[in-house]
Amino acid sequence: MLKTRIMGAEFSNEAKYISFTQTPAMLSNESMIACTKMDFDVDLIATSGKSALFGELRKGGTELISTDNGPFQSHVMGVWHFLAATCKENLIETRQWHIPRYVMAREMASWGSAFEEFAAILRVRPLAGNIWGIPTRMGSPDKLTIDLPGDLSFEVAKEFTQRLRADIPLLEKAQAKIRERDGLFYIPRMMTAAGNPVESTSHELLVAIAFEKACRPRMDAGNFGIYSAYCTERDFETSIQMPDSIIHEMIEEQFARDPAEIPDDIHNLFLNTQLQLLSKPIWGRGIKVPVAAAAKILAKGIASLTRHQRVQLILMNGMHDASIVLSLATILGHCSLDNYCFYTCQQWAPDSPEEQVRRKESAYIKLYGELTGN
Repeated sequence: MLKTRIMGAEFSNEAKYISFTQTPAMLSNESMIACTKMDFDVDLIATSGKSALFGELRKGGTELISTDNGPFQSHVMGVWHFLAATCKENLIETRQWHIPRYVMAREMASWGSAFEEFAAILRVRPLAGNIWGIPTRMGSPDKLTIDLPGDLSFEVAKEFTQRLRADIPLLEKAQAKIRERDGLFYIPRMMTAAGNPVESTSHELLVAIAFEKACRPRMDAGNFGIYSAYCTERDFETSIQMPDSIIHEMIEEQFARDPAEIPDDIHNLFLNTQLQLLSKPIWGRGIKVPVAAAAKILAKGIASLTRHQRVQLILMNGMHDASIVLSLATILGHCSLDNYCFYTCQQWAPDSPEEQVRRKESAYIKLYGELTGN
């Protein structure tokens, strides 16, 4: 496993550095590319100066990953994994993106429709857009350019762009599965793990679920994705009313964290989150609130969330043991999911299976919020 050095307390920067022992003072591009491909199990798809862009499809489902510490089993639905690496003397700076397969299929289909509509414009300049935080330009369905900060422009290999478009037929199959009845969209004969019908006022939510089934016909709520998150919503009363026992656990866990150790900008972010949702802040520098009183304040704040937001909170707390103020800051939009991942993955090397699973799970928590209007 590679050694990692995280960039101090720069919470807003998702980059991690991979440091190497027994290497020359300057790491060559060739060595950087070889090491990154091997350690992250990704393919090189473009280069730009001392930087390289990699990508790979993680098909998802139950997967067994070989590590130095033995096999590691993951249970997350599929994502497209992108990684940008840049040589920094004897360090490699890495930035990662994990984009659910459904999102990529939806975006590629949207690009295709745009090409048909703006065919004349494309003869002059490419279409510009953004795929889940990645600035993109496309001059044709097979010509994709990714532009990253630092004047990095990557002309993506045609073969890889074609792979990104390969899921469009599955998306079209999923869209054809959706039916409507009494103002609700539903998927015929599909049930949750507890036997509840899969239905919603959100058409796109059900398309995403149907897409997962098209990708993996043997649906399993144990493999985390949109269907699994939906089952959390429909099958558990916790998404309606958070039990007092769980709220007390959240409070005690938060109170065990020392606010003096949090950088000023992050402390202010957490404070603003509490001011927005709670009747008064319950945690922070100079704030002293008894556990019982804090639990009542937090309970009222959580009750004011939408059911979908409570599902996100349940997932962040139950799957990631994330602090309540960090989870709420992310759900309410004060903290990006990239920063959420950066903060909750600091103990791991960037190529570790633990961090990779965490980032994939977080991508689906984000997507669930988008699909349900949060």
